[in-house]
Amino acid sequence: RDIRLAAKHLRGHYTRSGQRVDILPLYARLSQAEQDKIFKTTGGRRIVLATNVAESSLTVPGIRYVIDTGLVRISRYAPRSRVKRLPIEPVSKASADQRKGRCGRLGPGICIRLYSEEDFEARSRYTTPEIRRSDLASVLLQSKVLRLGDLESFPLPDPPTPEALREANKTLLELGAIDTQQRLTKIGKWLGKLPCDPRAGRMLWEGHERNCLSDVLIIAAALECQDVRQRPAGQRDAADEKHRSFLDPHSDFLSYLRLWDHYEHLRSTLGRSRQKKALSQSFLSPQGFREWSDLVRQLRELLGSAGVKCAAKRQIMLEAVDWDEIEKELEDNASPPAKGKKKGRSKSNQPVAKSRLRRPDGYAAIHQSLLTGLLSGVASREDKYQYKAIGNLQAALWPGSGLFKRRPRWIMAAELVETTKRFARNVAELDVEWIENAGRDLLKHSYNDPHWSEKSGAAMVYRKSTLYGLTIVPGRRVQLAPLNRDEARQLMIEHGLVAGQWRCTEAFYQHNAELIADMNELAQRTRSSDYILDRFHLAGFYQSRVPDEVFDLQSLRKWIAGNRGTEAEKALWMKPEDLLRSETGLESFEADYPNEITIGHTQLPVSYKYEPGHDDDGVAVMVPQAALKQVSDGALGWLVPGLLEEKILYLIRTLPKDLRTHFVPAPDVSKKLARDLAKRPMTQSFAEALCQVMTEHSGERIQTSSFQLEKLPDHLRMLVRVVDDAGSVIASSRDIPELQKNFAIDIDSPTEVDEQIDAFERKLIRADKFEDFPSSVSVMRGGLRVAAFPALAPTEQGVELRLADTLHDAEFQTRQGLVRLLVTKHQRSLRNQVSNLPDFSNTKVRLSHLMPAGTITEQLERLIVKMALVDDRTVIRTQVDWEARNALARREITIAAQEVAAWLPKFGKQMHAVRLLREKAPASWQEVFDDIDAQMQWLIPEGFLSTTPWKWLKEYPRYLEAICSRIEKLKSGGLPKDRRLRTPIEGLLASFEEAVESVDEHDEVPDDYIEARWLTEELRVSTYAQQLGTITSVSAKRISTLLP
Repeated sequence: RDIRLAAKHLRGHYTRSGQRVDILPLYARLSQAEQDKIFKTTGGRRIVLATNVAESSLTVPGIRYVIDTGLVRISRYAPRSRVKRLPIEPVSKASADQRKGRCGRLGPGICIRLYSEEDFEARSRYTTPEIRRSDLASVLLQSKVLRLGDLESFPLPDPPTPEALREANKTLLELGAIDTQQRLTKIGKWLGKLPCDPRAGRMLWEGHERNCLSDVLIIAAALECQDVRQRPAGQRDAADEKHRSFLDPHSDFLSYLRLWDHYEHLRSTLGRSRQKKALSQSFLSPQGFREWSDLVRQLRELLGSAGVKCAAKRQIMLEAVDWDEIEKELEDNASPPAKGKKKGRSKSNQPVAKSRLRRPDGYAAIHQSLLTGLLSGVASREDKYQYKAIGNLQAALWPGSGLFKRRPRWIMAAELVETTKRFARNVAELDVEWIENAGRDLLKHSYNDPHWSEKSGAAMVYRKSTLYGLTIVPGRRVQLAPLNRDEARQLMIEHGLVAGQWRCTEAFYQHNAELIADMNELAQRTRSSDYILDRFHLAGFYQSRVPDEVFDLQSLRKWIAGNRGTEAEKALWMKPEDLLRSETGLESFEADYPNEITIGHTQLPVSYKYEPGHDDDGVAVMVPQAALKQVSDGALGWLVPGLLEEKILYLIRTLPKDLRTHFVPAPDVSKKLARDLAKRPMTQSFAEALCQVMTEHSGERIQTSSFQLEKLPDHLRMLVRVVDDAGSVIASSRDIPELQKNFAIDIDSPTEVDEQIDAFERKLIRADKFEDFPSSVSVMRGGLRVAAFPALAPTEQGVELRLADTLHDAEFQTRQGLVRLLVTKHQRSLRNQVSNLPDFSNTKVRLSHLMPAGTITEQLERLIVKMALVDDRTVIRTQVDWEARNALARREITIAAQEVAAWLPKFGKQMHAVRLLREKAPASWQEVFDDIDAQMQWLIPEGFLSTTPWKWLKEYPRYLEAICSRIEKLKSGGLPKDRRLRTPIEGLLASFEEAVESVDEHDEVPDDYIEARWLTEELRVSTYAQQLGTITSVSAKRISTLLP
């Protein structure tokens, strides 16, 4: 390149000055025609730009002046990196004198040195001998063949460095020419007979073994000769275009075969002169082909004399390569993806369609043969352009390679050449498995991450394989046992026998697995360490019983087959005493830790988990979404009997100190309370039942609010898993009200067809044709049988048979439905009774501000039916009961109507009186009337005549009269006193509201709370109109005892 640049510069200079001067380059790879020009004299001035080839190899006529740069590009082989370098170095004194002598061959001349005399004097006397800067593998091999002894002690004029000899030994060992004792092998003796580099000879040996010797011979000879392709200055593009047809997209070595085929074709079809012309037109060296052909012939003859027959014709056929198509597809693959399409994986390994880049038959055999001689030339691609070679060297593909644009993952190179940068020349694509096979004895292995493989049933380890520092296999799983049997056995025990991570079907193992599962279930349910089987305990059991020769599933099966029925084999069968840490009674296990619990009328499955701190720790119950309304904190608070004592103990510890002192010692008291609770029905709320037994035990009133329930650990609060109709868990929580709020659905919500639901849903019941229905049915929801409760529900169409979520809801709806049916059945009798009520016309007028006259009539009819035939009576579910109840209708309706007749006028008069007083009251009494309005809203909601229990409804005239008395007392300046009297009542009302809000949405409000609310009305009477009397002794203190 330097010569070309200098020539270009000089031609430009002399052209511009008008002088005619011949500028002639001279270097070894110049074509013969170009070299011949320097020997032709033209009579004009000539400037020859030469490499060191002109120092001694030839004499250029007519040279009188020499300009010496003092530099030379010299070939040096780096033994350690195995790289052929071509660095530019200062010439030696001897070389400088040789250059000076070029100007005085035919007469006196002048030599101009472009460096100082001091620099000259400081240079070495002679150029480094070739033996000290070359690969010595061939020299060392010949010395061993000739039995010259150790080259380090051989009296050479310029002995090579010890490092160079060591690397030569490594090379011969790599080729299999010597053994580890540095003795010649059979291959080495054979290689010593060939007049070629040992690497090329090793390729020939392998080619013979793989039946591709004729092809490998041509390639090996080509590597020993100068490249036949020429690239004259100024014609490089044209030369590259001609050479393009010989390139191969997989292998530069196959390019040699294409060149050889071309040469053979020309030799067989053309005469010598036309053949020479054809080669020259393709920028191929005829002389180079002759040298190549001669070497192929010589090697073939030598092989024949060694008893190796080599066919004259090659054994694989190569198809022509359409590089236009290949490059077009390369460009398509390199372009960015279309908008909206995801970018796929990098195609730098295979950028061209496989069909177009199909490797020719015999590719593997040829290149595996070549690889045996070029093993130190393998490299792997690190990024888009750089390859990593052995010795941690970086190299790039030679730009003239047929693989330059493809850049496969793995390559081998005939040589690494370092000029301006390090290049891999003459490369081919490889499969990494070929490298493993060829370098099997040279690979170094390191092992890491021993682990267990469930699929293999054996301990495995990752093996990293490197060749001269280059990673060939980053991590391959291999069995650990051949490397470390003790560790493999330990992993088998820990992961196979203990953790069950394998597919073992041996009888002892199945038996042990079942026993361990039973023990684990005991531990999960009882939360007792007596049943916890830690892996160390189990590993110790097997460690003492499994023989040393068993280290994986295969060896275990083999050992079992040979020792079945022996004492050693029987010792592998676990017994409960091998697992339990102490003697533990299991008599009440099933009762204390059941598989199912009953909530209402529904059996729900429970599961257990013993993992403190985990979200699922404790007892979990599976609840179908449609049954969610049936569960409550009160019912789930019972957990399971086995955890009841522990829960009570925790609750005692959350009591205030003044109450806690009544329950000491707490562990003993909790046991007694658990026994007392076991005698109570679990249909009662757990919190209520516990408060009652604790109150009985201590004599102090214990309320739910006394406990700090938030301090209870999770495992003492039931976890509810809600499942849909498909059986999938859709939610889980220990907060029952929150689950019900977000996920509860009606039992009759749309679902899969269920025969039980179809039998009851949406069926109209007529008063003249009553049909039997059960109190409960079982329906399939979420894969579980759930209790549902048929009810007679009043609707716009009449009375329909529907399914309710709870028995309470079913009875409530059924009583309403029965009222509707009975009113319809006895409509005429009821209408007569109501229309004949005393002073009914005036009463309707007095109550007209509450409801229309027609509504009053309907409400009274329902009230009479409720009093006569529904309230305080069993729910009717059969036709027999229906007929029996109707038989009582005439008498009972008359009795009920008489009670209403005595009550209704009083109620109407008092309602009217309250209204008149309200209308005449001054605005300053508004705070009192706000309280009275709130009272009236609670007493007289919509439909109150037919919904309020008669026990309290009949007291309404007295309640209204007490309101009138309260208003009258305000006239005498009693407003401050009213405020004072009102305060305790407001406190009770607030407590009632708070108590009701604390009840789960799907639970019934306790009777005590309802009783407390009505007694508050009695307290109003006692407070504002004591003269009217009350139905029972009443006080704020007594009422407060009914509320939490």
